[in-house]
Amino acid sequence: MAASSTSVARGYSVRSDPSKVASSPIRTAHTPRSVAACAATILIGFALFWLVPVAGVAVAGVAIAGLGASPLYPSRITALIARFPAAPHAGSTRGALAAGTALLLAPGLMVGLRAVADVRVAYLVVPVLLVVLVVLARPAAAAAATRSTV
Repeated sequence: MAASSTSVARGYSVRSDPSKVASSPIRTAHTPRSVAACAATILIGFALFWLVPVAGVAVAGVAIAGLGASPLYPSRITALIARFPAAPHAGSTRGALAAGTALLLAPGLMVGLRAVADVRVAYLVVPVLLVVLVVLARPAAAAAATRSTV
C-alpha cells in the first residue's frame, strides 16, 4: 500500500509542474477544439490508469491525464469571464463558486459511488464527465463568439 501511495504521489508531482508549462499555449484558447483535445488527453491517461494493472503504467496514466486536465481550469475560467464582458467579476465569482463546490462535493460523491460499486467501476464517472465537458463547451464558445462579433 505504501509503495502504491508513494507512486501516486510521485505521479501527481510529475504531472503538476511540467503540465503547466507544456500546456501554456492552450490556456488562453477556450475553443471547443482545445477542450476536446484536453478531454482526449485525459481519456488516454484514464484508459492507461484504468485498463493496465501495472503500477508504473497507472502512474503514467495519471501523469498523462494531468497534462490534459491542467489547462482546463484557466481556459474555462477565461471562457466564463468572457461571457460577462461588462462585469468580469461576475464570471470570476461564479467560477470560484463552481470550483469550490466541486472540490467540496466530489470526494463525497466518489465515496457514494464506491459504496454501491467497486472502486474501478466508480471511476467510470470520468469518461461520462468528459463527455459532459465537451458538450457544454460548445454552446459556451458559440455564445462568446456571438458576443465578440456584436
